[in-house]
Amino acid sequence: MMLVHEISKRSKMTTDAIRYYTRIGILQPVRDPINAYKYYNENDLNKLKFIMRAKQLGFKLNEISSVLKESQEGKSPCASVREMIQKHIIENKKLLSEKMALQSRMEEALALWKELPDDPACDNTVCFLIDSFFENQNIHINNHCTN
Repeated sequence: MMLVHEISKRSKMTTDAIRYYTRIGILQPVRDPINAYKYYNENDLNKLKFIMRAKQLGFKLNEISSVLKESQEGKSPCASVREMIQKHIIENKKLLSEKMALQSRMEEALALWKELPDDPACDNTVCFLIDSFFENQNIHINNHCTN
């Protein structure tokens, strides 16, 4: 049996994380009736190690909780795990594609801006550089204020 600080050291997780997992019911330590201390066991330690591994694969805490629940009910969570990770792969590919498009836009804007002046803002713009990128990516204006 381990107190929170002991299981924290062995699992390499913070005591705050362990207390949170206890609060939401993932861990269910035994409570000492005399001093109300919570005692964790090897099964709790194994759960914490599983949580860390699952998080490293991108699983969210609610998914991990669901996997643990299926396992505790004597069911194999493997089919659910495959389904979850397939969804994550699709989401990640979409995010990566969006990030790559953003990266390209940023690099294109920076290349354009190297040729433009650092003029102060005027009445019709906040930042000429940003406005110029979206108005006309090939713009070469020396005096953009219409004052």
